[in-house]
Amino acid sequence: MALTFVGALCWSIPVARVIGPAKIGYFSVVWFWAMVGGNIASLGVPGATRRYMAEALGRNDLPLARGIFLATLKLQALQALGVLIVGEAIVFAFTRPDYWSSSWLLVFSLAPRLLALIPSSALMAGEHLKQNLIASVANATVMIAVLWIGLSLGWGVVAAAAAILVEFVVDLAVKMAFTLHWLKLGPRVAIEPQLRRRMVSFSGKSTLVMLLGFVVWDKSDIFFLNLLDPDPRSWSFFTAALGFAERIIGLVGVFGNGISVALYGEIGRSVRKLHEVAAVGLKYCFLLASVLFFGMASVAPWLIVTLYGKAYAPAGTVLVVAALLAIGKSVMPVISTVFAAAERQGSMAVIVGCCGAVNVALDLLLIPRYGPIGAALANGLAQSLAAAVLIWWASRAIGVQWRIGELLPAAIAGLGVGIVAHAAGRWLPWPPLRLAAGVAAGALACPVLFRLLRVFSAGDSYRLEELSRRAPHWARMRLAPLLRFVTARGLA
Repeated sequence: MALTFVGALCWSIPVARVIGPAKIGYFSVVWFWAMVGGNIASLGVPGATRRYMAEALGRNDLPLARGIFLATLKLQALQALGVLIVGEAIVFAFTRPDYWSSSWLLVFSLAPRLLALIPSSALMAGEHLKQNLIASVANATVMIAVLWIGLSLGWGVVAAAAAILVEFVVDLAVKMAFTLHWLKLGPRVAIEPQLRRRMVSFSGKSTLVMLLGFVVWDKSDIFFLNLLDPDPRSWSFFTAALGFAERIIGLVGVFGNGISVALYGEIGRSVRKLHEVAAVGLKYCFLLASVLFFGMASVAPWLIVTLYGKAYAPAGTVLVVAALLAIGKSVMPVISTVFAAAERQGSMAVIVGCCGAVNVALDLLLIPRYGPIGAALANGLAQSLAAAVLIWWASRAIGVQWRIGELLPAAIAGLGVGIVAHAAGRWLPWPPLRLAAGVAAGALACPVLFRLLRVFSAGDSYRLEELSRRAPHWARMRLAPLLRFVTARGLA
């Protein structure tokens, strides 16, 4: 995520400055719709690759893992070819001729992007995350180099499109090389009809869940806000607030996706261990989300005014609401992986669809009266409801024991961090000073609250001790005292 963020800055800022807002606006529209088409086409198959290769590897069945990889790679290649043909036809039929050069390169880049998802999923199934990181470093480096060279030669938007194409080609080449080296040339087993039916069903249900999330959670609120609130400022306040909340969700998602890798690693090995990892992962994601979102809610008005100015002050209240209700979405990576591991995405799709209907109903009820605050309330309440129902259903239908009682100290600790941060900054005269004081006070209060509330159990102490041992020496010397303090267990 750090590489993606830095790469985006190195890409978007020079492009915007050199090309200008007029040309980059049209380019961005073409790229947006190309990405939408690519995202829809990529749903399902990479998830099936990861799920069933993890199961085969958990049973030490490398020939079957090779067979699954090759079968899903062929299917993804056919999808990529279809996207390429349709996309290029749309480019030359409906886009402006002066943008054909950049547009066809953008659409062509979708093919390597879609294909790279298969080796990437295979490496995650085998828990070879380092190789994916190396690929990210390589493609980001090459992309930035091509972009800057192209801009210096005066290629304009063509340079940007060429950089994106080269980025995905390098990503595909590096990940494919790592995957083939890891799987090695050897015997492979053809996928049996029963397994093929399971994979097709898994892909279809996963696609449905992802489409529901994309259409309902990500797009419905802004759609109804545009429809029901004619003030363009409301749209800006809502998107600015949700943008900050999504960035924090992304931070929690880094940890949640790491837990998902561990969960996939237990498929085919031990159902009991999978459920145990899921329960621990939910606790840690909930703890991290509670501290970050309660903390953000406490300083949200000062954060918005500091970064955007007083004209955006109403967005501070929207961010408070969005932050307080974002914890449910933050824990979804762990919950959804449990359903994927159990092949129960059908029930997940039903629950997500019903909660999506609640989201739409709340939009219609709240937006006319409360504007962007109503949209944030509708989105957050519906997503929190979905997370709660999915947790309950996973315990009932799949048998996961979530240890919900251990979440209460985490919630109180997060609330305490928020109260301390707000109290520390509210008396200062200038929003940037309030923000700085609030963040500092919350950071200092966090470990104290962890210790007082005994957030970490004996099992957590053991895991943190293992984490400390795996850190470099210079980091371990600084981590050890902090871990001893927050756990109150006398870790060495």
